[in-house]
Amino acid sequence: MKAGALVLSLMVLACGGAAPPTTMRSFPLELPSSGCSGFYVPGALTACATPPAPTPTPTPTLDRPARELPMAGSPVQPGRYTRSAFQPRVEFDVGAGWIAEQVAPGFFDIEDEPGSLDVVAVQFANVVGPDSAVEALDEIAALPNLRLSDPIDGELVDGKVGIRFEVETTDPADTDPPTFRPVLTVPAGPISIASGRRLQVTLVDIEGGVLAILVGGSIADWDHALALATPVVDSITIED
Repeated sequence: MKAGALVLSLMVLACGGAAPPTTMRSFPLELPSSGCSGFYVPGALTACATPPAPTPTPTPTLDRPARELPMAGSPVQPGRYTRSAFQPRVEFDVGAGWIAEQVAPGFFDIEDEPGSLDVVAVQFANVVGPDSAVEALDEIAALPNLRLSDPIDGELVDGKVGIRFEVETTDPADTDPPTFRPVLTVPAGPISIASGRRLQVTLVDIEGGVLAILVGGSIADWDHALALATPVVDSITIED
């Protein structure tokens, strides 16, 4: 796999050593124009952006039971899916062209072109450490070498209140090889974003922790990433 195609890198530690990284990719949604700086300031959660209106769950999904997502590396036929080993239970609609790509403790994703420079991914992750979405946001904002957009909060996913923001590294987008910067941690290890990539992070409080829904794509082909992943994100339901 070309290094430039990486979006997220999950480093799994075992037996006192570092295992080879499992790559993960992602994408973000465009935030409404608020006239703010475009950079997150801790403590300014709702000072700039107006929460978007809740996105209703598409009626057709109510009549289609979710199927189990296939094993990693398998094409996903259009339909509604879940991964039973992941908690909380999440369900989502998948159109043509997606592949079930990465699975790790507390993490899984689907991707459109694994290994490509402009791969788009929708990811689900259990955040380790912070007890709430607000704490998770503050921890990410305190990390070096990251640039965050103004966060928005509101009923962002399945009528549940969450926080959404975008993340990039402060490194030049054309850094070769890409530079990876930590963003958050899941049970399998830390997740990092690569230079040249953009990540949307949606944080939702769930029983016993925080659920992160991540969408990633290349900065150079961001419009494509948004167009491809938005229908998946809008269809998500969460059973907490």
